[in-house]
Formats: sequence, C-alpha cells, structure tokens
Amino acid sequence: MTFYERRERIKQILKCEGRVSCGELAKRLGVTKNTIANDINAITMTFPIATYFGRNGGYEYRGDGTTILSARQTRYLYAFMRRYEAEASDDMFAEILAMLEHASPKDE
Repeated sequence: MTFYERRERIKQILKCEGRVSCGELAKRLGVTKNTIANDINAITMTFPIATYFGRNGGYEYRGDGTTILSARQTRYLYAFMRRYEAEASDDMFAEILAMLEHASPKDE
C-alpha cells in the first residue's frame, strides 16, 4: 500500500467510525504509530480531523467542515501571516490574523 492509499484509507476509517486511536490505526494498517502520526499531520491540512492526547486520545473526524489546528500549527500560521500583514489590506486577512493571535498559546 502506498502512502497515498494509506492516507485515503485513514480518511475512510475516520469517516465511518468517527474516532479512532493511533494504535488502532497502526495495527489495522500494519505500520508504526509514528507513521500514522506523520500521515495525520499531512491529512489535517485538507481534511477535518481533531487530535486528542492522553489515555483516551486519538483522532476524530470533524465533518462539520471545521479544521482543528494544533498549537504548533497555529503558532506557525500566525507567524507566517504576520510577515505579510503590512502588505495585506483586506478585512478577511485581518480577521483571520486576529483569530490566530487570540488562539496562539502565549506561554510556550
């Protein structure tokens, strides 16, 4: 199975089951948990998945059309957009930047 096929299979599993642990996905697809984590990181850029950590952690399909960014992704996107703040003049850019600023963890 190629990485593309595996990622499509992960999407199918999440759509059908809603929420699945990393270990369960790894076992079902015959890969390591690290491989699943890398796949999830790639998938979340275009597919709505929430990630939960800890004992009851796992991945959850968010079919409501929202995308959940990790704290790391939020900080990166905020820093990236700040670079272009002076050049952007539209309201949507300013609105998204304000949302990211509010959502960015301040203590890390």
